[in-house]
Amino acid sequence: MIRAKFTCQQNTLDHETQTATVIFTPVTTNPPSEENLAFWKATPAGEITLQITNPAASSLFLMGTDYYVDFTAVRSRCATTLGGKSDRPNVDQQQRLYE
Repeated sequence: MIRAKFTCQQNTLDHETQTATVIFTPVTTNPPSEENLAFWKATPAGEITLQITNPAASSLFLMGTDYYVDFTAVRSRCATTLGGKSDRPNVDQQQRLYE
């Protein structure tokens, strides 16, 4: 698993479609904290945009609030070669890249 820390920058509900657009960006060093600095060094830029069709779910994301985002690899046939060995780093190898 790879963990990132993002801040909710926007949560806009389209009242006609009841679809929310929620946008997150990586945390910055403001407010300065040891944890934010560590995450910022690993992920200084980027964006996650979600389209959420469940208003109850989208209402849980508050602008200005920080959230941990966990990425866990899903093993699939696409990630393996015909010989059955992965041509990509395994989850443990991926985790070490960010420690």
